[in-house]
Amino acid sequence: MSVERPQFRRNQSDADAIVRHLEACSDSFVPPLHGRVAIPAYADKLAQRAERFEAWEEDRLVGLVAIYCSGENDAFVSNVSVVPDAVRQGIGRRLVTDAIAHSRRCAEAMTLQVDRRAPALALYRSVGFAPEGQDGDTLTLRLDLRQDAGCCG
Repeated sequence: MSVERPQFRRNQSDADAIVRHLEACSDSFVPPLHGRVAIPAYADKLAQRAERFEAWEEDRLVGLVAIYCSGENDAFVSNVSVVPDAVRQGIGRRLVTDAIAHSRRCAEAMTLQVDRRAPALALYRSVGFAPEGQDGDTLTLRLDLRQDAGCCG
């Protein structure tokens, strides 16, 4: 049996696909996502308002990065998730770097919040995010999108 590589797309998911994805990933968040948000309402908001970078295996959403670009030259990462059976295959890194590349067109900086114990912290640091603040166990990380030559600033 061959292993199929995911297909990377933008804004193809609907709220139902996002719900299924987030429910599959919920326990991977620190703390679990289902304890922090109503997943159906959150999925609907992402489907309606966020710019979404997606990884698909056939009709299954296996990876999702959702961002919002504000009118104040900031992009905010609302969600980064990969289903447990597809973790450590480079999907999260690819989706985050795609979101960064896109955000260079609409923002000067990108921020996200993450629990200080989250495994994804290493990924964020490896692509250039740096601590900006901390509230309890929640870190706010920032990436200056104007730093390297690929920036349009």
